[in-house]
Amino acid sequence: MSDDQCESTSFSPPLWRQRRLFILETLRKHRVSSVLDFGCGEASVLAFLIPSPPSSDDTPFTKLAGIDIDQECVEEAVRRCQPWSSDHTELRENPLTIDIFHGSIAKVDSRLSGYEAIVCSEVIEHVYPDVLATFFNTTLGNYMPKIMIVTTPNAEYNIHFPSLHYGQPNAEFRHDDHKFEWTRQEFEDWCKAGAATYGYTYSFEGIGLLESKRDDMRVGHCTQACIFTRISQTPPTELPAQLQHRLATHIEFPFYNKPALSKESQKETIDYYIGKMCLSEEEYMKRQEEYARQEEVIADEALEWCVDWSEQIIAVPEIYKPPVIRQWTRIPLNISLSRLWDILEIRQAFKKYEVMVKLLQDNPIEYGINGDILSIKKAFEIIRDDSEEEQEEEEIWT
Repeated sequence: MSDDQCESTSFSPPLWRQRRLFILETLRKHRVSSVLDFGCGEASVLAFLIPSPPSSDDTPFTKLAGIDIDQECVEEAVRRCQPWSSDHTELRENPLTIDIFHGSIAKVDSRLSGYEAIVCSEVIEHVYPDVLATFFNTTLGNYMPKIMIVTTPNAEYNIHFPSLHYGQPNAEFRHDDHKFEWTRQEFEDWCKAGAATYGYTYSFEGIGLLESKRDDMRVGHCTQACIFTRISQTPPTELPAQLQHRLATHIEFPFYNKPALSKESQKETIDYYIGKMCLSEEEYMKRQEEYARQEEVIADEALEWCVDWSEQIIAVPEIYKPPVIRQWTRIPLNISLSRLWDILEIRQAFKKYEVMVKLLQDNPIEYGINGDILSIKKAFEIIRDDSEEEQEEEEIWT
């Protein structure tokens, strides 16, 4: 049975996606900005981290790296980590660099130290015993990340895959390249020993349940994970220069690097986008009201059409155009702060969510904040061009 076959079995979302979401959520929880993918393969995890925009309280990733011993995988990783065309048109608000290395994870390279997090997803089961024996010394002993996430198959869960013949003499691993697959106890014993040796705490998690086995926890989850957290808060000492790996590529993503806006410019920017959101909300509410009025008319009036096709001439009524009256959005209107922060230009203007919130709080006459809800206390003028009016008139008579 191949990994692909296992992944395609009935997991929802797919098992690979559940693993990557688990990794992303863990990294965000620990507020790390730099991540080393240890045994990155074709950069499936790295590529997943690149486009992930931070939410209001997330720390953005600014430095990523990956290392793998397989040359073909490294070449594919380099391709996957290149900026997209949209990265040049929709500039991210923070810098991002990515380094991809070709080499063995058993060798210490000083360029791989200093990363706040190490991710080692579905890797250890592929390495030989001599490499596995050096794993903790290399990662926790030399690189000393703030956290390390390790995931590996849970052998006990293989009982749900009949073709693997789990527990029988002819039992097979999930992938032909696997050197071992551990039970939960074996994995926990290995993790606890490494954590105790190098001064880390540990916690265990499970990822992935078959759709038909969601209530069956007797053998745990399909993937088992351990999160190592460094006990010492003292920053690790810098490693002496050791260049053991080949740097395959260094990538720098374009980003919004203009000088910080003045408070006046920030205020103008946020007023502009809040105004657009208010107009959108106002248009939605007006349409809902119009739909309600139309339903009342249809319910109250019986329309009769009596047409003599030989003599009847249908006259199109002349459209009455009332004088232009200035219109304003109603107050108060409520919008989501997280929706406002999702606007790229807002993130570029303020850089940090807290800065945006502070500016809004400094204008209590215009804005009020309650949790994620922004209450807008001022009205914005509704300005329509001629094309919008013509379209509205056309809708009236169609």
